[in-house]
Formats: sequence, C-alpha cells, structure tokens
Amino acid sequence: KTEQLTKNWHLAEVSTSSKGQTSCQLTADHKPVTFNLGSSLKTRFGASTFDKNVESTRKNLDFDVTCDKQIQAVLQEINKWTVQYILDNGGKFMKKIMSKEVIREHYKPLLSSYGDRLSVKTKINTGGSRVCRCWDEDKNPRDVPESWLSNMYDVRVSLPQLWIMGSDLGWTLECTD
Repeated sequence: KTEQLTKNWHLAEVSTSSKGQTSCQLTADHKPVTFNLGSSLKTRFGASTFDKNVESTRKNLDFDVTCDKQIQAVLQEINKWTVQYILDNGGKFMKKIMSKEVIREHYKPLLSSYGDRLSVKTKINTGGSRVCRCWDEDKNPRDVPESWLSNMYDVRVSLPQLWIMGSDLGWTLECTD
C-alpha cells in the first residue's frame, strides 16, 4: 500500500526563491501530495521557532510516531523513494552526481530518533494565507491551540517540496489540518 503513495510522484525542476532558497516542487498527477500523518499524536516540544521568535507565524512542530508502525512504514517508503529518485535523476537536482551511499549521507530523513522515541518534524503556519486549519472533537473549526503539549492531534500534512542546501536535501512536511 505504501508503494502506491509514491507511484505517480514527480519532482519539478529546481527553482530558487527570492530569498535564495533552492527547492523542487513535488506533485502526484499534477496535484499536491497530501496524506494523514496519524491520529492521537502528541508533540514533545509544541510549535516553536529555533530562535524562539514568538512573532513568527511559521513554526516547527514535531510529532511522536513511536507507536504508529503504519506511518513509520509510509515515511520510510518516502525516504526510500527519495534516495532512489535522486540517484536516478540527481543530475537535474544536484551540482554533482552522487552514489546511493553519499545521497543517504546528505539526505535528512523524515523520521528522527531520540532515545527510544521516533518523531517526525513538520512545519506549521499559524497565520497568513496558508494557515493550518484546526478542528475540535466535533469537527467544528477552531483556532490554533495556545498550548500544544497537553493535547493529542489527528494530523494531515502536505509534502510540497524537497529543499536543497549545498549537498544536503530533505523534505518540507507541512501541517494542513
């Protein structure tokens, strides 16, 4: 089933933003790639920025997926697909052709381990035009939580782009709902 997720994926040509960030847009049949990250997920740190800038509306948000073997399999399949895709098509993304081992060394996988816990890092927009939509238990719209640590979340994400910084690369995984 996880192989079906990546079946029709395509990375666009490399583009550089006005701020100098290099990335490739990901689509599946010319549509954005979205999927359910999991249900009843908890976060260890809540939504924050590295510089602790509370004014920022784009924040980092990690989710613990230690107990969700299905989402672990999905994320590992995405990692596997990415390494193979870059190996097969790397000339149009990277400045130099790399071996599978070198790609694995520079690729930042979606799953991170902290001791005996597995987590996935996401981005969340808490304001602006791409604000994450939040819902209460009855599926009614609600504001983004003030405190993230005491709740559990059903999370839907998009995988809009692969970022490239020097020889390093990885996915932007963005909370949408």
